[in-house]
Parts: sequence; C-alpha cells; structure tokens
Amino acid sequence: MTDLTGRVAIVTGAANGIGLAIAAALAKRGANIVVADVEQSATEIAVSRLPTKSAWWIGDLTATDAPDAVIATAIDTFGGLDIVVNNAGYSRNALIENMSEEIFREVLEIDLVTPWRLLKGAARHLKASAANTGVPAKVVNISSMAASGSAHGQTNYTSAKAVLIGLTKSLAREWGPSNICVNAIAPGVIDTRLMRPRTDDSLLRIGDRSVPYGLAPEAAAQYDSIRATIPLRRSGHVDDVAETAAFLCCSGSDYLTGQVLNISGGAIAGMSS
Repeated sequence: MTDLTGRVAIVTGAANGIGLAIAAALAKRGANIVVADVEQSATEIAVSRLPTKSAWWIGDLTATDAPDAVIATAIDTFGGLDIVVNNAGYSRNALIENMSEEIFREVLEIDLVTPWRLLKGAARHLKASAANTGVPAKVVNISSMAASGSAHGQTNYTSAKAVLIGLTKSLAREWGPSNICVNAIAPGVIDTRLMRPRTDDSLLRIGDRSVPYGLAPEAAAQYDSIRATIPLRRSGHVDDVAETAAFLCCSGSDYLTGQVLNISGGAIAGMSS
C-alpha cells in the first residue's frame, strides 16, 4: 500500500521545507521526482540527496510557460507523469487598505494560478497514466488552515488557498471518471522558515524580485499564543505534512478524492465555533 516504485511525481517548491520533505517521502517509497523550484543551489542539493532517480527544473513557476516546461522535464526524463504535488507558495502580508493590487495578484499567481496551469497542462498525462496502468493518478494540493479565514492581514493568501480548495473539489469531480484522485492538505502551524522570525537575510529572490519570508515580530508573538491553544501543544513538523501527502499518493487512498485533510495538531481554524 506504500510502494511507489516507478511512479513519476512533480513536486513544486521542493527545495526546502514542506516540499522537500514531501519529495523525500515519495522518493523513499520508490517514486522518481521532478523537483521544481526557483532556488538553484538548494534544488540541486535536494535532488542529489533523494534516493531515487530524480530531475530538476529551476525557474520562476509563475511564468506562463513554466508549468509546461516542468511537465516536459518529467516526460522527457521519465516518460510519463503519475503524481502532481502543488506545494510552491508564499505570503506577503498587509492590511487590505495597505495592500497594493500588485502584491494581491502576485500571491494569487504563485498560490493559485500556478497550480491551475500545472494541472491544466498535466491533465492528458495523468489521464494516460491512469488509463495505461489501471492505477489511479494522484494530485495533492497544499492549501492552508488560513483558507478558513483565520489569518490576519492575509486577504491575498487566504483567498488563494481557499480557492485552491475549490479547485481541488471541482477537479475531483471532473477527473473522477478518469481514475484520478484529487485531494488537498491544509497545514496549520508548521515549523518552516516561513514560520520563523524574519531576518535581513530572509529573502527569496525570483528574477528581479526579492520576496521577504518569515514572521515579523508582532506576528511571531501572535503565533506563540496560537501554539498554546493547539491540543497537541506543539508546532507541526514538515514530516507530519509529508507523510500525509505520501499517503494520498499511495494505494491506501485510492478511494479518497475531493477531500481536505487538516494537519493542525487538533487546532480549530476559521471564524466559526
């Protein structure tokens, strides 16, 4: 139920954090991985450490031609595509009255439009995989507990992640007859560089843009109080998310589609009781 030998997976944003852990979890089960990321050095290191044959694609995933290039890397290297994990993303926070439309659209591009483009391009390959092998193809979209509307100053990020859940559910219905399972994971407070205090070096360079990551001091204090309300009394680890993603890519989840699994230590998100 956990064997992915010979399966081909694209994992975006897989040079660090949750994406890297997912790539490693799939490779540990035998999958061949295409690591798609913008950070060249980290991507090359990630691929060199994976235990199965892997490839990389390095560049700005929001470029209109990037998803097709990532898919071509999988097809040209491995001859097919069975699994897509849409993990790449980031947030740029501001109160709505202080948020520019440029920043709003920038976050939607990476967190929503890029997954849509990648899945649109992957459609025929995933359908061919399921038809030719009789084994369901798998899609895992990494959303967020923030999609429930509980994130302050993140109208762009929460909007993108909420619609990504809508995309997941819609595609599960569209692609179910083609034997493709489409599910989402909504992580809560996970210990990654995005959830650690921001420093002067906390910059992601994408072409001519520099995107800050990490928590501003006031946000870091807020998350300290949030952690105290988590029933399991800790932040999550990247492997907590990765092992769930691996389950959704293995045969044990072959009758699971259109679902959103909250990885939150029992924390309740959103604005409802």
